[in-house]
Amino acid sequence: KYLDCEADQDCGDRGDLFCEAWTDAYGTSKRCRHAACSSLGECPPGQACFKGECLAGLPCGGRCEPGQGCVPSSDRCQDYACPASCAPGFIATFKDNRDIWDSCTLEKQGCECAELPGITSGDLGRFSAAAADVPARELVVSQYDGEYGDLVVSRFDLSGAELKRQYVDGVPAGQATFGPSGARGGVTEPGMDVGRHTDVAVGPSATYVAYYDVGAGDLKLAWQPSASGTWTTLKVDGDSGDLGLYTSVAVDSDGLPAITYFQRGGAASFNAADCPAGSASGPVANVTALKLARAKVAQPSSAADFEITTLACAARPAAACASCGSGTVCADTGSGTPSCMPISTACTPACDPNSQACVTFGGAAVCADTYNPSQLAEVPNGVGLFSSLAFNGKDAYVAYMRRTLDAASGLSDGNLYGMRVQAGQARGTAVILDTSGDTGFFPDVKVDPSTKEVLVSYHDFTSRALKLYRGNGFVSGQTPEIIDSGAGAAGSGQSAWVGTDSALVFTPTGQLYCAYQDATNGDLRLSRRSGATWEALTPLRTDGAVGFFADAVSLESKLLVSHARLKARSVGGEAVLDNRLLVDVTDAL
Repeated sequence: KYLDCEADQDCGDRGDLFCEAWTDAYGTSKRCRHAACSSLGECPPGQACFKGECLAGLPCGGRCEPGQGCVPSSDRCQDYACPASCAPGFIATFKDNRDIWDSCTLEKQGCECAELPGITSGDLGRFSAAAADVPARELVVSQYDGEYGDLVVSRFDLSGAELKRQYVDGVPAGQATFGPSGARGGVTEPGMDVGRHTDVAVGPSATYVAYYDVGAGDLKLAWQPSASGTWTTLKVDGDSGDLGLYTSVAVDSDGLPAITYFQRGGAASFNAADCPAGSASGPVANVTALKLARAKVAQPSSAADFEITTLACAARPAAACASCGSGTVCADTGSGTPSCMPISTACTPACDPNSQACVTFGGAAVCADTYNPSQLAEVPNGVGLFSSLAFNGKDAYVAYMRRTLDAASGLSDGNLYGMRVQAGQARGTAVILDTSGDTGFFPDVKVDPSTKEVLVSYHDFTSRALKLYRGNGFVSGQTPEIIDSGAGAAGSGQSAWVGTDSALVFTPTGQLYCAYQDATNGDLRLSRRSGATWEALTPLRTDGAVGFFADAVSLESKLLVSHARLKARSVGGEAVLDNRLLVDVTDAL
């Protein structure tokens, strides 16, 4: 039977049913119905289209017994002459689910196997990057599916409409329990956690995506020969340490890809002799490095197709609680620095089990705040953080942060560096670009197409500003331009952290733009260089927490800006993630 109702709230708490007045030959009633999908099969966030209706979950749990058909509006299986079985990812249902109760004729209400809705992820858009596929007239965006731990690549047209979404790596073999033509082929089993720290570039022979394999601690590369071609994935580096974070991929003038990336720590097989002289000391597990992998061929098949160079090394302090043994816990009694402390059972009153542990400190049992590895590994100290790579011909230009711990203050401080690696040269000379405060976050390197000057946009945490380095190559002593100071309206006394994630873009006419996040207000902003100064334009988006992982390209007469919106929505009184990849489009001069 259909579900009776008087108002929408009578139709359950999934949010995909509404109360509809219905009149037919049997009279008038009110019943719960699903909203119709759009003409393109689109539904609200968190819902998917099934036989023309938007559903927030699998109809009838994704399965009915043989001889039954699923009625989505009541979420029940109905006895009927239905197929004995359907293929994985399909369910027996009726040809016209909206009219089943009113004209139950075999001709109209025959049973059929219909594909289930595809998987919908609530955590897309993080670790995203963008590139222009000029011949295809499309925007390519790599991103991370945080709900399933996968590498995802999407393509968009010039209006910002998504054309295709492909799950490239991280999906295990398994039986489909959702629609097999949708995300992950309908497989819900978790695979390897891959796809963080992505970057994407398009060359004449392929589209390339560099990314981090979290579980293995490896640098990986995926490439696709054409927009409709098959993806190839391979491990580029990883045997000698935990590496592949903060990737940047670019293509040189010969059409060969290259990747810069960060090594968080070396393994026993790491060879300190690969570092510049005197830069690696102490345990190899604490040696950080900036590395460059240059492909020898345009379509590599294994790590043997890359030449890997260690550009810079620096030892970092041992991580707090790196070696807590049995009977100890990583905790902080209020000093601000966690350490391994003996576990006690004598705390009175009892500690909060969700955030504290009872430990022995100063001879007494006290409650201390507990820490886990994710809290201790936000921005590590070391060299090669936030690397960004661009080519001028075959010469590579790399900008990166070197972050060190000040022993006196106990605080970390970042500086912006640059390095030119000429064709055929192992490594270049590290050049200091900015040391004013804690600076050098999220650099983006571009080469001016006309002047061949090197530009780097970056965030200065101390001043809160978005800055720009500009010079003939990398030269110390240049005074940076201020793209956006973060200052509020005159006399307001307000200021914002701006430039946390930024992207420089040259249009075909030579106009320079910078897209970036206002982290304080959660906005996506855009500035344009006018002469020797920068002009802040109307923000591209201000609705919610947006602008994360901002990246941008110029394609024909448009600027296309990809970014993540981070939020949660309420489903049945529970907060669930609703993170999304967004693409904003604006006209360019």
